[in-house]
Amino acid sequence: MLINFFYYCFFSSAVFVYGLGMHKALMKSRKPMNVLAEFVKFLITVSVSSLLVYLVTVQLIKINFGEIGPFIAIIIITLINVFLELVVKISHRTSMIDMAIELMCVVIGVTEAVSIWDGLLNSIFCMLSYFVCIPFFYSLRKRIEMNAPTKNARNLSLLFLSLAVVALILMSWNVSWLNSGRL
Repeated sequence: MLINFFYYCFFSSAVFVYGLGMHKALMKSRKPMNVLAEFVKFLITVSVSSLLVYLVTVQLIKINFGEIGPFIAIIIITLINVFLELVVKISHRTSMIDMAIELMCVVIGVTEAVSIWDGLLNSIFCMLSYFVCIPFFYSLRKRIEMNAPTKNARNLSLLFLSLAVVALILMSWNVSWLNSGRL
């Protein structure tokens, strides 16, 4: 479980590897407000839908229709979001970007799972990687603003360059490309 946590949150972060929600996290890092409410909404949606998607996908694989699993995930996540918006009113409206982040967290978590518990944890860890990046992007943004870059270098371009370096650092632990193998 701890290995999966570090793998999905840091080493194979959904934000850095897949680009999942990077733009939304960058925009959220300007003024990180209401992150806790969004986190609770994401947690409820991702956990319930990953359980349901895993159960449905297992049944679909038994009858050789496993390819429609992501379509079923879209339907389930949409239904859960509509239910949360109608009953709980956590946010003003659910944007399509939020649904895309939740969908990809569920799809990544469920497709790489061996059991229902694995699917749930993998989906939650992918979601956590998104929320871990928001304060990280905020601190990078503040650090760049403190250094007062020149007018030629825009803050956002420096931020993207910094993120590229961080992504390379996080993925450099996999040194399998150094092995010579058979020639």
